[in-house]
Amino acid sequence: MKIRCGFRLLVFVVFVLAGTVTVCYAPHYTTFDGRGSYDFGGIPPIPPIPAGFFSPGSDPFVGVVDFGSGDVITRGLEEMRFGNQLPSTATIPIELVELNLTSSEPITVMYGGQNPELWDVNVTLSDQLPPDGSMTVTKTHCNGGTFTSSLNVQPKFTFSKVSNPTDIRILDSNPPSRIVTSQAFSWVVESPKDNPPSDANGFYPASAVVMQGDGMLLELQPPGPVRVHFLLASEQDWRNALADGRVHPLPQADGEDYINQFNANMQEGDPYPATTFLEAQLYVLAAEEEDYSEEAGLLMVWDNGNLIVDVNYASAWQYTYPDDPDLTNTIITVTVDPPCGMSVVSLGMQDINGNIRAWYWNVAPIGSIPPYTP
Repeated sequence: MKIRCGFRLLVFVVFVLAGTVTVCYAPHYTTFDGRGSYDFGGIPPIPPIPAGFFSPGSDPFVGVVDFGSGDVITRGLEEMRFGNQLPSTATIPIELVELNLTSSEPITVMYGGQNPELWDVNVTLSDQLPPDGSMTVTKTHCNGGTFTSSLNVQPKFTFSKVSNPTDIRILDSNPPSRIVTSQAFSWVVESPKDNPPSDANGFYPASAVVMQGDGMLLELQPPGPVRVHFLLASEQDWRNALADGRVHPLPQADGEDYINQFNANMQEGDPYPATTFLEAQLYVLAAEEEDYSEEAGLLMVWDNGNLIVDVNYASAWQYTYPDDPDLTNTIITVTVDPPCGMSVVSLGMQDINGNIRAWYWNVAPIGSIPPYTP
């Protein structure tokens, strides 16, 4: 596993004009981990979802939809210029360039007050562009100050039927919401994160930002320091994980149950192909050993001497966490170097309550990719 770190470019441009020093911060992007809510029909001018929107006979939907964690990115469109006498204030236009939030739980749609249907909701930005917002930034000390802002949000809602996720409705006609900060919030010149994920050019919110208005609420959390839940990179990392039991082969019965549960609870895509699951033997592979890979890793062997040609076989290994970590906004990177024909790669996670989220990917027809291709 590799970790790639971004970098921060901090731009200071100093002009000397008639004895006045002006510090300029170039246009910037700010990335947030966002969550929030939207009130359909509760606060004018936001209307309810109309009758018949989901299907003929569906009731109007009135209520608040809560949205869980997702990406929100704003952009400052002009330089911020501050004089040498503090406090100094600058006002610039800003816009929302990315919004991608999914409902924390499905909404319930009724038909004549009965026959409830569950629909997931995703909110993004409409192609209809609203007017720019604005941000007023006050620099009170050498490393930052406070700011207030307003944004015009033109939302687009995508509704997916829980029982059939390919059944989709799109609502892209609601009026824009003007949301404003609930108070003045702090900002700093130096990023609180070692590798900020956006080109903020010297403007980093120092705490969570709350914006609300016209039926919409956004809670915006700036990126914090990177947390690594676990890292298996070196040969010794893998040996330790095998020795203490954190990494172990998935037993045949558990593997068959995993595949059966995947197929029974599949939300989208194709079911697993007919597969015979075999428990693997696990070995630690040193870096560049036998031309497998440039990095250390784990070698799975599942040939019991009785394999049949033209039959699909599968095997798996499992990592057991010492605790149940919060994986919100976690990026998981897995690299597989198959030494033989491999057509499917799967990844699954199970929490302490037994809840499972799993994915699989069709790699390629067997024989179309050379062995040891990552």
